[in-house]
Amino acid sequence: MFGRDGLLAMMERTRAGGVDVVVVEALDRLSRDMEDLAGIHKRLAYAGIELRAVHDGRADTVTVGLRGLVAQLYREDGAKKVKRGMAGVIRDGRHAGGRAYGYRPIAGKPGEMEIIPDEADIVRRIFAAYAAGATPRDIAGALNQDAVAPPRGAKWNAATIKGPASAPMAFCKTSSMPEKSSGTASGW
Repeated sequence: MFGRDGLLAMMERTRAGGVDVVVVEALDRLSRDMEDLAGIHKRLAYAGIELRAVHDGRADTVTVGLRGLVAQLYREDGAKKVKRGMAGVIRDGRHAGGRAYGYRPIAGKPGEMEIIPDEADIVRRIFAAYAAGATPRDIAGALNQDAVAPPRGAKWNAATIKGPASAPMAFCKTSSMPEKSSGTASGW
């Protein structure tokens, strides 16, 4: 249940007492992992808390088992399809991860990227702040306060920062970047 702050808060609230029933749109909204869903159901049942899904009604062991199995199979099948699609994109010489902040495609060179120097400075700023102990929310707030344009949308948010900044491989790669970029990917 890593990264599921709302779910973790809900489970903490049920442990605190005073909850008789948890109502969800569908069981797969709690988890698409059989083990996690079964564990949630088990903990709620042990505490005497009923789990209800809008269309399925009261969740019992059989419903949780079947819905958990179907949800996990659906999730795993979807992941395989995405990976296959991304492999095709890469085979075509395109970038599979969407627009990477700090990079732009090189015209006429499919799959090759070059560094955008101004955005590279922002990337270094983000990693430096994260390494110094700032939270993703604090970093996003500072970028918004300084009117730094985000990769998408109108404002930076913690999720925009959290993924890249907390990825150890990304941090290792960018921590060795020179102070200034030469403007090409090899210049990092």
